[in-house]
Amino acid sequence: MLILTRRIGGGLIIGDDIRVVVLEVRGKQIRLGVEAPLEIVVFRDEIFQRLNQENHLASRFELRDMCAELMKPIFSDEKPSRRRLVKNKEP
Repeated sequence: MLILTRRIGGGLIIGDDIRVVVLEVRGKQIRLGVEAPLEIVVFRDEIFQRLNQENHLASRFELRDMCAELMKPIFSDEKPSRRRLVKNKEP
């Protein structure tokens, strides 16, 4: 990990086109500005971690879970309404 000391207005460059600037210091908090091309996505760390966790959980969704979801209407006790039957009839 690179550790730097910067004053307000000071910054650093990442790669050729990302710039991080210290905008303000308030007690234990600092405000940073990030200048990056639009195609570069910038997330706060906690948001990035949550997205990764949700993606990981979604990737664990198994075929049997999907089949169970698809089969629910077939095995439910709910009878189709007459309106739905009439609506689905072909002329």
